[in-house]
Amino acid sequence: MEVETEQTVVMGFAFDTDYVDQAYAHVLEQCPTGASMVNVEYVTDHGFLHWTNKIRVKALCEK
Repeated sequence: MEVETEQTVVMGFAFDTDYVDQAYAHVLEQCPTGASMVNVEYVTDHGFLHWTNKIRVKALCEK
């Protein structure tokens, strides 16, 4: 199972500040009985006067 959510930041103004909560909610939806071997990546893509923060969550759903 893999989930990715992102946040856009323009000139220091952050939007969608609940993107980590959204990723967690997606994990709970896809793995209602729990997850194991959870890997969380935090990635930033830089542009001119803006950047995008991304959270990638990879996990195995328990049966």
